[in-house]
Amino acid sequence: MFSPDSIWGIAQPPQKGGSPLWGGWGDWGDWRDNCFIAKFSPLLIDDICIYNLICMNLKHYFNAWFKWLAYNPEDFPKIAPKIVVIGGGTGLSKLLQGLKEFSHNLTAIVTVFDSGGSAGRLRKDFNIPALGDVRNCLVALAEQEDLMRVLFDYRFENGKALKGHSLGNILLTAILQQTKDLNKATHIASSVLRIQGKVIPSSLGNAQLKAKLSSGKRVKGEDKIPEQATKTHSKIKKIWLCPPQKTHFQV
Repeated sequence: MFSPDSIWGIAQPPQKGGSPLWGGWGDWGDWRDNCFIAKFSPLLIDDICIYNLICMNLKHYFNAWFKWLAYNPEDFPKIAPKIVVIGGGTGLSKLLQGLKEFSHNLTAIVTVFDSGGSAGRLRKDFNIPALGDVRNCLVALAEQEDLMRVLFDYRFENGKALKGHSLGNILLTAILQQTKDLNKATHIASSVLRIQGKVIPSSLGNAQLKAKLSSGKRVKGEDKIPEQATKTHSKIKKIWLCPPQKTHFQV
């Protein structure tokens, strides 16, 4: 289920005398200069539910806005509002897939603290931030999304070192090893994929999530925290990054 507190900026119902999208704001300039912001939390929101909810809302209000401005809907993504999504997990990339139909002015601020799967193994081997969610968002915004998804999501089935790794994670790791800078690596990957928008890592440093459970136990690792909380029937009392990190300078 979704939490109303996890969504900001959902379009308001049409009001007399104002634009169909922003209610009382009737001026095109004011509307375009303001950001539409959606905060996505995979811990609180069901992926498919929120994907459908936001897309239905956007489609309804954007269609009304097309008529109000008499613009051609095919040109709308180029002049659409600025939309920022914040989060991680599979749901964030799914959300971007739908949003890019309505706007090319997209910015995804993506978590880089996963510790499981292919991204987690690469973190340990190369001492780098987790790249899995960054990869998913880059592919979702790629100009040739279907083709890039086939390539970047391919997982090796054999080989002791390669088994389980996705090609996209390995490519991003290779770029990061050359640039020594996650921001530059993301920019290069964005250019290669010709993405329609911008992907920004939430932080450039390598850190792990750490949590204190109601049982008093401290757990390290994004993949271990829910596992231990479920196993011990405990609640998460506090959560933080270890070591502490600075927010990305563009956020």
